[in-house]
Amino acid sequence: GVHALCTTAHADLCRDYSKENYTSDYLTTGINRYFQKAKIDIRIRKTLGVPSHFHSRFNASGRTYLYRLAVCKTESKLPIESLTPISEHQRLYVIRAPYFDVKIAKAACEIIKGTHDFKSFAGASSKREKRTIRTERSIDDLNITPGRPLLDPIHDTLYDNLEFLDVNVKAQSFLYKQVRRTVGVIVAAAQNKISLTDVEFMLNNPSIYSWNPRICTAPSHGLYLINVHYPETAFEEEASSQESNAKSQQELNEEFKPDTSFRYDPLLTTKGYKPGG
Repeated sequence: GVHALCTTAHADLCRDYSKENYTSDYLTTGINRYFQKAKIDIRIRKTLGVPSHFHSRFNASGRTYLYRLAVCKTESKLPIESLTPISEHQRLYVIRAPYFDVKIAKAACEIIKGTHDFKSFAGASSKREKRTIRTERSIDDLNITPGRPLLDPIHDTLYDNLEFLDVNVKAQSFLYKQVRRTVGVIVAAAQNKISLTDVEFMLNNPSIYSWNPRICTAPSHGLYLINVHYPETAFEEEASSQESNAKSQQELNEEFKPDTSFRYDPLLTTKGYKPGG
């Protein structure tokens, strides 16, 4: 599945007013200890106190994804599993193609980058999804650069036959499977399965019927959520909220009441995270 090196989540914690708030270190250590005992592949990197209005999803100003590719340098009839180093299994997309033009891949990135209606690039939504989704998105950055292996190539000779490439993409938000389908378009163009004109056609004619059948959606195991970005204002308490909280504090007696004015925002690192990409 999709991986995440850094993502965010928020939670409301209840605490007796007569006691001090939980410290960041206490929460980070305690939650990580639980994950380890439960054998859950999640680790908390950092815990922060945030304003009561903060929302980890809706306050985000951008998300950065990395998609890892590896192109075989020579042809082989062996299955992909036999061409993939064990340390890279389910960690990147290995392309068997004997032909992969990086210049065309970069040209495709330039065409896709910017503000467009990406309806052609969106995966089919659930039949239960009844709300209308806006399909116009702005891709702030999209590029393909030389990549690197997870281990030193001296430890596995299979590395010698692979050229690593990274597709980097940043936007405020993405449609369902948009990142993976975008990578599929870039790969298909680089393999000469589609032309750059075909890429432009899908953008100029946004429709589920404009998707070129010669394109394969890139598999999920090559995708990594790298970072979630927030504006500085997302962590600032609103003036009206501060006044209201101060007034409420004065009116409370020693009786226990849940404190909903304090939130913590754990930064998670998880292999099983399934973002909209």
